[in-house]
Amino acid sequence: MNKKIKYIIFTILFSIIGLINYKNTIQHKRKFLYKNIITIANKKKIQHRKNIKPSKKNVKKSKKNIKNKTKTKNHTKSIITSANTNVDFTKIINKVINTTVSVKNYSSKHNKRTKENKNIFDFLTNNPINKHNNDQKNNIHLRYIGSGVIISPTGYIVTNNHVIENAEKIEVKLNNNKIYKAKLIGKDYGNDIALIKINSKELLPFISFSDSEKIKIGEWVIAIGNPFGLNSTVTAGIISAKGRTLSMTDKASTGVAFESFIQTDAALNPGSSGGALINMEGKLIGINTAIHSSSGTYEGYGFSIPSNLVKKVVEDMKNFGNVKRAYLGLQVLDLEDEDRVAEYNSKNKKKVRIQKGILVMDIKNKKYLEKLGIEIGDILINIDGIPINNFSDLSNIIGVKKPGDKIKTKFIKKNNTLKDYTITLTNAID
Repeated sequence: MNKKIKYIIFTILFSIIGLINYKNTIQHKRKFLYKNIITIANKKKIQHRKNIKPSKKNVKKSKKNIKNKTKTKNHTKSIITSANTNVDFTKIINKVINTTVSVKNYSSKHNKRTKENKNIFDFLTNNPINKHNNDQKNNIHLRYIGSGVIISPTGYIVTNNHVIENAEKIEVKLNNNKIYKAKLIGKDYGNDIALIKINSKELLPFISFSDSEKIKIGEWVIAIGNPFGLNSTVTAGIISAKGRTLSMTDKASTGVAFESFIQTDAALNPGSSGGALINMEGKLIGINTAIHSSSGTYEGYGFSIPSNLVKKVVEDMKNFGNVKRAYLGLQVLDLEDEDRVAEYNSKNKKKVRIQKGILVMDIKNKKYLEKLGIEIGDILINIDGIPINNFSDLSNIIGVKKPGDKIKTKFIKKNNTLKDYTITLTNAID
């Protein structure tokens, strides 16, 4: 091969290699340029965002989102904390334990209650059989043992009327074992409340009233009393229901019996009558009165008189020596009570249906109420903006009122129209 041919071959080879290197260089430069362009664009975009001021709407929305996230976080934390919190009764009990006392009823009369005549809703007085408890000097014996609650430092004590019924001597034993002779200040058969007083040289521990209208079903409560003569026994439970009707007294004949009890599953037994039902603030929300029982002992449910009624009755007894009971002036029928409605329909050949409300059967205060426009057959459904579904609701509202108080009522008339009346309550006839 001559020199000329070799030269041509080498020239071609070097040209090919040059072309390949050139192509690689171009591709590398393109990649580099593309990368730089993207970087520059991103920088400009970031700078542009920095220069834009956010609108008030966006700021408000952003803050709201942060607030909602914080609220959700705190709510979740609250639920977790609540679930891990144990209920501690010790501080409350230490605060109020000495405000509940033992009340003994001495009388020359013998107990008339037997197993045969006990109501399924049984009072909670303990019937003692110990002969050593008799007061032979005065020829009287210990008839009942119940409980009481000190409501003032000067010795006023509230209990149930059935605890001190027919008592010729009332004896109070404090939690420190000091014994006092008590004086009866007043008693109220219809509401089963009595007020007694002891004279002590020292100021006594006492409990304050709470507003029983504010209690809620399911909240914790504490019951303190002297069941079976065991001083200062404490049990705990919840409020199972409100506005319970027990029919322990003949409200049809008296027209004044209270029928709106607090129901609790805190254990109550004979001797607990007159004891305290206390909320988690250590305040009085009720006076323990009865149990639902076929055996005479606790079977799951107890009943207490609401503190609002107790407070009203006690104030009347202190101020007037008796209870000033408000009276609506109507004879009524609970339209939720199936048995009473059936009896009414059968007796009067009517077709009254079961529903919410109170039927006017008769008007006692005719001169006043008939003048207002109230008629037999009207149905009372509301007082002062509060629905009246049954006799318990009516009893609860009227029970805490005083003669002379005005109430705003709403009735369903015979033609199914609604009519409002403002009624002034009168003094009840005991």
